Amino acid sequence: MPSLLSLPREIRDKICTYAILAPRNEPAPLTTSIPDLLLERRHLEHPRLSAWGNLSTVKYRPDNIVASSTPLLLVNHQLYAETISNLRLIPGARTYDLDIIVLDEILLVPTWLLVPVLDVHVDRLNVTFRIAGRYNHQDRYQEYGRYKGFAIGDGAGPALSWHIYSLLERFFKVGPIGECNEETKDRNVTIKTLEINIETPSDVAPSRFMPPKSGHRRRKSEDDEPDDAVLDPEYFIDFVTRNVRWMLKMDYHSANYGKIFYEYMDRIIVRRDGEVELECDLAERFRDLKFTDSFWRNQIQFDRWKEQATKKRRAWGLRVLEEEKKEMVENEEE
Repeated sequence: MPSLLSLPREIRDKICTYAILAPRNEPAPLTTSIPDLLLERRHLEHPRLSAWGNLSTVKYRPDNIVASSTPLLLVNHQLYAETISNLRLIPGARTYDLDIIVLDEILLVPTWLLVPVLDVHVDRLNVTFRIAGRYNHQDRYQEYGRYKGFAIGDGAGPALSWHIYSLLERFFKVGPIGECNEETKDRNVTIKTLEINIETPSDVAPSRFMPPKSGHRRRKSEDDEPDDAVLDPEYFIDFVTRNVRWMLKMDYHSANYGKIFYEYMDRIIVRRDGEVELECDLAERFRDLKFTDSFWRNQIQFDRWKEQATKKRRAWGLRVLEEEKKEMVENEEE
């Protein structure tokens, strides 16, 4: 029986490409019981994040994912060299897939499905949000306190928005790895395109979709709502797009957090069932970003941040656009 190395290079490359682009995990069925879904998952304390609230509602797998290319890199020197070469050429070799279950409005359950190679420069991060349940079993989540789900804090916005933000912030810091410690250094992982897709549960009748219960006063209409109601995906997509826009505004409340969007990404696309709901070219927005009194203490502080962010974007291979020629001409005339 021929070995892999005895095959022609062309055939061997095809086999290696298939292995590199093969998913490492499958998304868990939404019908999975909560104990099974959360088995061996926990909150990861490190690295420290700036996101607000009780981030223990984000349930990670603590183990480090093994990139699809890693086994090939460890076979021998020949396959190592060929795999490195293939990783430079294969379209999609730096595309990551992340599945996130929004469980009962409260918990986020992320699973890395595809990580071809661990790299600090990612071409595309595909994030799929799938909705399971609604906040129908309040006793189940008392341990997380009052500020959870869609509950609003003092000047902090809904808790869930920060929990989603923490997932992205952690990725910028350390990528898709699991447990780390205080000594783990920031890897500064960049994303050329972040694509978020919110899926409508296919096996749920539209009549069961309801607005969130967490963080809202009880409505009289709740008496007529089904016991097995599910968070309305239309509400959730509006929630996600509003929060993306809010972060990108860079106003008094959001600038300290939204600035990492401009430092680490080129583009954000938000979809509902594959259809585009929002598309933001961050390189264009960054170019056009101007000083405002609403956040920055002075023009010097803003200019210093933008200069540093520009250097980061150039060094990390992100797009840096020139100022519009029209503005340059107008400035010269002044």
